[in-house]
Amino acid sequence: MYEYGVDIIFAGHVHNQARTLPVFNGTVMTEHSDDPYANPRAPVNIVSGNPSNAESTSVFSLPPERWTAWRSYAFGYAHVTAVNRTALHVDVV
Repeated sequence: MYEYGVDIIFAGHVHNQARTLPVFNGTVMTEHSDDPYANPRAPVNIVSGNPSNAESTSVFSLPPERWTAWRSYAFGYAHVTAVNRTALHVDVV
């Protein structure tokens, strides 16, 4: 995805929700420390669609990677608003 200039990747999963910093090959790729999502140089990954199917796993077994911005086992979903041609607002509820 990096080589094609993809900015954001949405994926569903039944166990958790997560958001990464812009990351490529295990390296956080940010230009702005105050807003790491401004003009990202690599894709941001959003995992969402946690319909509460924990399947006996209610805690993360490993600490977050350095590119993990947020993760949760809470029940929820993502609400995405296209602000304009160059901006999305993603609210994980």
